[in-house]
Amino acid sequence: MLKKIFVIFLILTGLFIIMTNLPLFSWFGLNNEQKEANVTDKVELIKIQTTSVPTTIIPEDRDDIVIDYEGQGSVDLHQGDDEIEIDAKGPKFQFGLFNRNSKLTIYIPEVYDRNISLKVGSGTLLLEGHSSQKPLSLEELAVDIGSGKLELRNIEANLIEQKGSSGYAKLENIEANTGSFEISSGKLMIHHYSGALDAQVSSGFMDIQFDTLTGNSEVKVSSGSAKLDLPDDADFTLIGKMSSGKINHDFQLTDKSSGKNHIEGKYGSGDNKLDLQVSSGHINLY
Repeated sequence: MLKKIFVIFLILTGLFIIMTNLPLFSWFGLNNEQKEANVTDKVELIKIQTTSVPTTIIPEDRDDIVIDYEGQGSVDLHQGDDEIEIDAKGPKFQFGLFNRNSKLTIYIPEVYDRNISLKVGSGTLLLEGHSSQKPLSLEELAVDIGSGKLELRNIEANLIEQKGSSGYAKLENIEANTGSFEISSGKLMIHHYSGALDAQVSSGFMDIQFDTLTGNSEVKVSSGSAKLDLPDDADFTLIGKMSSGKINHDFQLTDKSSGKNHIEGKYGSGDNKLDLQVSSGHINLY
């Protein structure tokens, strides 16, 4: 009996070594694909959708898009006159033994400055500009995350829109004239944010740390919580409304008025309007 178990163990070990070291065996559906698309001046949108595939998007000195995919599943690329669309899907039946090395890397031109749309299912996606001093600069960035994980770093845009449900999003070194963020039953972390924002939290958690606050901002919380870390030299007029919730703050406000369901006041010059609304949740402002 022990001999049979030992033989089975050796067979399984051999299969493991084959699968992890010879991923080009097509009969297991593993492959290494590389596709390209020209990014002309007419391309207004790069649209990327991923499901169950660890994905990294790297801006670099080039004038085309190159896709490097390893593992099971499929990657489809379609190039239209003004749009490039990438759709990556992991295997329908995933086994950690067979899909442990799967990954997708997408190289895009670092000078591309128009629009990018990202949709992440049950996988991970990273988009990172070169550095905080040399960010990826876009007109608009739209992000939709399901039960996956998203990371964005070193990005500036005129408009950033992010929606999330049952997922996790981490953003760092982000600058936007307008940022729109919505999280439901998930978690959103933003560090080193500059600009104005419109944020909504429902049964989730949001943590935003501002380097600078410019423009009017609005935060709504329903059955969730939000933390807003503002710089000491921020200028804002706080207008807070509470219904079965709380707004806590550490600022010495002037022209202050408060009651059970509201709080108002100015900090600094009061130039920027900060509208906070809470229902069955809480906001910590500090």
